[in-house]
Parts: sequence; C-alpha cells; structure tokens
Amino acid sequence: MNITQDVITDLLPVYFSGEASGDTRALVDTFFHDHPDFEKLARRSVKVQLPDPVAPANGEKEILRRVQRRLRRRASLLGFAIALTLAPFSFGAITFGHGETHLTWFMPRDFPSLAIAFATAAVLVWTIYLWRRLMK
Repeated sequence: MNITQDVITDLLPVYFSGEASGDTRALVDTFFHDHPDFEKLARRSVKVQLPDPVAPANGEKEILRRVQRRLRRRASLLGFAIALTLAPFSFGAITFGHGETHLTWFMPRDFPSLAIAFATAAVLVWTIYLWRRLMK
C-alpha cells in the first residue's frame, strides 16, 4: 500500500499533539525519514499553526473537576447561610398546660447577644454567597 503525502498530512495533528498510537507514529516517522524536506516543512508549519495549549492534559476532566468543586462550595455556603439564619429560631420548647400549647423561643429571649451574633454571621455569609454568585 502506497502512503501518500495527503494521508500523512491528515495524521500530522494527531502526531504532533502526542495522541497518535505507536503504529501511527512509526508510519509518520518512516515517511519523514524517506521525505526529509516534507518533515522540515511539517515541523515548521506546526510551530506556526499550533498555539501552546491553554488547558492542561486531560483538560475536560480538569474543567469538570473545577466545576464540581465550585458547585460543592456554593452548596456548602448556601447551607451554612440557611443554618445561621434559622439558628436563633431553632431553640425552642413546646409547653402544654390547661388545654393550651405554647411555643417558647429561648435564644432571642434568654440570649439576645447570641441571637444577634448568629444574625450578624448569617448576614455576612449571605453577602459572601450572593457576591460570589454575581461575580462568577
């Protein structure tokens, strides 16, 4: 079978990117050995045409990993903000007496400074969450 220059030209992107199989590399190397002028031309043109890759090796996998990490952080920040918002109201007691049921909140009544600290932290975390959502 006669391998033409057009076939080798079609294989050059895979060859120069390093993704070619061993057989393909051997085929192109053999053709380059037999046609040194074409090899010089191919190597010169690849330096001009192929920019340095911006994405790292396994670029798609790395991008997916970054997106997953960012989504996990966003979900954690949202959960933390919700927890801090609800914390002052989650400490309560239900009392039963004389046919009535009463719900008593301990933190805002008994520990107002702690309730204010939770509210301040909640506002801070909500601000960070919203700022990150708007900036990305």
